[in-house]
Amino acid sequence: MLDTQLQCLAPDGQIKNLKTVIVMDADKTLATESTGSQLWEIVDNRKSDPGTDSEEGTLKRIFGTKMEYSYIAFKQAVLRYEEADVFEETCQLVADKISVYEDVKKMLCIDTKGGDIIPAFVFTSGNRRVWEIVIEKYQLAHRVKVIGSNRIADNFVLTHLVKEALVKHLETTHNIYVWAFGGCHVDLGMLKMASQAVVVVGEDGMKEHLIPAISRGLYARQLLPTSSTKPLKFGKSGAKVPNVQKGVDKVPTQGVQNMSTDGWRLQDEGKTLIMALLRGGESMAMGIHDALPKAMFRHARDDDKAKENMFNGGTTSTVVLVASEISTGMRVMEAAAKIRDRQAFVRIVIVAGVIYENFTSEKNYRILSGMGDISMIALRCSPNKYIGRGKMNTADRLYGTTHIKEKI
Repeated sequence: MLDTQLQCLAPDGQIKNLKTVIVMDADKTLATESTGSQLWEIVDNRKSDPGTDSEEGTLKRIFGTKMEYSYIAFKQAVLRYEEADVFEETCQLVADKISVYEDVKKMLCIDTKGGDIIPAFVFTSGNRRVWEIVIEKYQLAHRVKVIGSNRIADNFVLTHLVKEALVKHLETTHNIYVWAFGGCHVDLGMLKMASQAVVVVGEDGMKEHLIPAISRGLYARQLLPTSSTKPLKFGKSGAKVPNVQKGVDKVPTQGVQNMSTDGWRLQDEGKTLIMALLRGGESMAMGIHDALPKAMFRHARDDDKAKENMFNGGTTSTVVLVASEISTGMRVMEAAAKIRDRQAFVRIVIVAGVIYENFTSEKNYRILSGMGDISMIALRCSPNKYIGRGKMNTADRLYGTTHIKEKI
């Protein structure tokens, strides 16, 4: 189903021509309204013995049990659609009440620099037909497709796990860069799987679900759908805010009048490991060590067992990988992957004198983005494509050993 819809949206019908795709949850992401609540309120009120209200009606009876948001629960909801005598009419009534956020609508209308549309998918665990009508109402059907459950004949139920699998399929099978938007806590798995994640702020209690997700490696932007929506804030509270000094530790130091006073140093400096990737990056790595004298220093080629011990017992909180230049990025990504295998939550900072165009590809960006807490600092970005060999090898030029290469 997904690939068929992809082909419809792709330039010239060729999926291989797609570079970027937007994926969005429906309820609480495209609009403030909950289509599920409204749909079942209408259905329940049409019954001879309706629930007292939507909270005590069908939704509460299905998702308020131990089944929660499981496949079985959504399957039950799909089965109940069959009981609705006027299914299409009910979907139309609900869709008429839905107002898509203005900023979201504008975003979905953006084209690429080449004039091609940026395809978008609405992944809904609710009723697909409602959102198809909404998309048609806003004249977006030529660029937005809806994937979701409908009636039992479709033989398809979309759970949060299926959403994750679909995002992974887009990225791994088709090498597509995915921007995922979600406004509900059950979307967090899909957001973590995406190349770029955006949380649409609005759901009550979202923050308490985000905190553990962030600790497990989720990096997400925030989208404030209305001017009155306040951004989610983490790690700060009330009167303590003025006292927060992010990234530094307080240490006692000697004042000019021979009195003790407060000084500041880099946070966890003693738990920082500086690693020179190759000989060419050694001088820069030593310069960083001069600025952080309490940090540890090793070469990337050093004994793996010794380096592994440095990650045991929480002795290392940050690893600084230093290279004079990064061309294809193969070595730096291999080094970062090995570090991440040893320690899932250690902060990785890549420092380079220059990075070349070979390295600045979407594929490399996507690989690094999937490695958790990782960032990069470069003194210069060169548009050239360069791989140093022979006399042009950086380490040999820096340390006067080009003649040795010639003799070899």
